[in-house]
Amino acid sequence: MKVDPAVLEAFERQVGWCEGLGSPFTAALLDLTVQDLKSDGPSSEVVAAWTGGDPVDALVALRFAAGLTALVLKGDAPDLAAQFPAPGRALDRTALWSAAEPVIHQYKEFLQDYLQFPVQTNETARAGCLLGGFLWAHKHHPKPLRMLEIGASAGLIMQWSDYHYDLGGGLTWGNGDSPLTIETEWRGDIPDILRPLTVSSREGCDINPVDWSDGAQEARMRSYIWPDMFDRIRRFGTASKLIKSSGLKVETADAADWLAQKLTKPAPGALTIVHHSYVWTYLPAATAEALQRIMQEAGTRATEDAPLAWVRSDPEYVGDAPVLKVTLWPGGEATVLGDCHPHGNWLRWH
Repeated sequence: MKVDPAVLEAFERQVGWCEGLGSPFTAALLDLTVQDLKSDGPSSEVVAAWTGGDPVDALVALRFAAGLTALVLKGDAPDLAAQFPAPGRALDRTALWSAAEPVIHQYKEFLQDYLQFPVQTNETARAGCLLGGFLWAHKHHPKPLRMLEIGASAGLIMQWSDYHYDLGGGLTWGNGDSPLTIETEWRGDIPDILRPLTVSSREGCDINPVDWSDGAQEARMRSYIWPDMFDRIRRFGTASKLIKSSGLKVETADAADWLAQKLTKPAPGALTIVHHSYVWTYLPAATAEALQRIMQEAGTRATEDAPLAWVRSDPEYVGDAPVLKVTLWPGGEATVLGDCHPHGNWLRWH
């Protein structure tokens, strides 16, 4: 069954991104899938019916890989599981595809269904980049923080102030007793911003938030983490335990509708921070335009007693490295503070 060339290109580009980000296993799995797609193998039957828009923007290749990971995590593909990464286990491309091919054939409908779900943000370490923006904004407006996160997914970043941060070079910040330490190396000309702060409130929304009481949804989140990235898997496990015990809930809402309601009036005595990471490229154009307008309108209402900050760590385009950008009101000046590793490994200050 012939596959749309755009879908094939999306898989090929994702192979390169996985290689560049240090996941040789996911790169190999998707590269083998590319060869299968070109030869009209069983994977072509899974992706041929893709109708979810631009396959690059939608990260269709990662959806496919996550579906296979989900089958392994469920215990439905033991032979494939035996080829998945484990300490001391070498990657064998031939054995990997020999195990994957029959699984793809057997679970075609399951994998097709998995393609319908967007890749969920699941990397808590991105908080180590956003932290720079939060502290920078707080230095300009040293008030308690009112946090509003759009695209909050499972809420793992909402609890950012409860984590401990190892920023490299002896720099640390946060709760030294936290069971989770975020290791994000800050590079370049680091500003003098490492100081205590208070979070007065935190809220978040997502169009399809994760319900932690549903084991299937938690497993789906886990499936999007590349299987050979053991640190990310460990971090996810610790952060998920913390969010379950925190009582924090992510509201189900459209980002523009939710934010318009939250920013109707300024919050005197607090610095309101709207934040997100790896969200903007997933938004429909109309939603992105509405959010721009909402932020600008809310900025006109901001005062020195009720300031507003927009902190985001997002790529300009799919596949690009994200930049850390902050806009402060009153004033409305946007400042690019640095660029970030996509998984939060480092923040390079400009």
